[in-house]
Amino acid sequence: MLDNRPNTLPCAHSFSAAASTRVSNELGAGKPEKAQTVLSAVMVLSTAELVIASLVFFCCRYVLGHAFSNQEDVVSYVKDMVPLICLKGFGLWGGLVAGSTAQCAMLGIVAFTTDWRKQAIEVRERIMDVKTDAPDQVF
Repeated sequence: MLDNRPNTLPCAHSFSAAASTRVSNELGAGKPEKAQTVLSAVMVLSTAELVIASLVFFCCRYVLGHAFSNQEDVVSYVKDMVPLICLKGFGLWGGLVAGSTAQCAMLGIVAFTTDWRKQAIEVRERIMDVKTDAPDQVF
């Protein structure tokens, strides 16, 4: 089975973790414009990573088969399947590409329809509520 997830998923998870932290920090600091900029940058980087991973996978199709077997039938099969996986969305890779594309589209809709100023105000209010309630709470 052609499976390139170990090579591409760590990058996507890194973007996700960094973006979540950065957006939270920017909203907490009362900077909604920066939070939206971070989210836009992560969407562009994730799309670029997907395209680059597909191109590398496609360009390595002649040698990739040797990672699975030295039999010429297997190497030839892998060489023939990689373009289908990259371009047509065949198999598991296609599912990952389709899922990433759908996620990116939905995230874009949420990112550009969110009232970031309102979110920053709500975060600020929650932070102030926690700070004023803190002396009464036992940690």
